[in-house]
Formats: sequence, structure tokens, C-alpha cells
Amino acid sequence: MDTRALTWLSNLQRLSASAAELLYGNIGAVERLDFTVIGPAVNLTARIENLTRSLQSPLVVSGGFAAHHPDKLTSAGFLNLKGFNEPIEVFTPKTNVKPQQISDEPE
Repeated sequence: MDTRALTWLSNLQRLSASAAELLYGNIGAVERLDFTVIGPAVNLTARIENLTRSLQSPLVVSGGFAAHHPDKLTSAGFLNLKGFNEPIEVFTPKTNVKPQQISDEPE
């Protein structure tokens, strides 16, 4: 992640992330095309973003994302989310890790 991305990320108030497959592209009629993403991962990411306030954390991520950063994230528990049949485990940064220290690049 370059410095500009880290600066932008450190200024965010609320962020969620998930690592999973999704569909993306232009969807709609010729008169009204929208570039968008769809799929369960998109819904999950939107749902966990809403948890940032209640968990009092600027960053909440899914288990798929947390699996790539186990040393920087800690479980916030299994939570019932609208649209999901089973409770979903979500993760927040460990207290000594700032959101800008979590990137997709190996250390």
C-alpha cells in the first residue's frame, strides 16, 4: 500500500472489509448502466460496517479478511447479522494496532 493510501485509510471514521468472491461489472439496461458489485460478500461487508459504532472500532472485518492478518486482529465475537442464517464472527484491530497498519501486502 502506498503512502497516499495509508494516509487516506488513517483518516477514515468507519471501515469494513471482507475477503471473498463477488461479481462486478455493468449491470442494468442500456439507458441506465451502473458499474457495481454484487454477492454475499458485498452484503456482509455492508452489514459489518454498521457494527463500527456499536463495537466502538473504526475498523471491523470479516473472518476471511482476518485470516490474512491474525496477528493484528482479534475476534469481536459471533454476531447475528440481517440476511445471514448463522452468526458471523467479526474482528477488530488489537488495541496496539492502528487501522493504517493493516494492509494487503506481506510483511
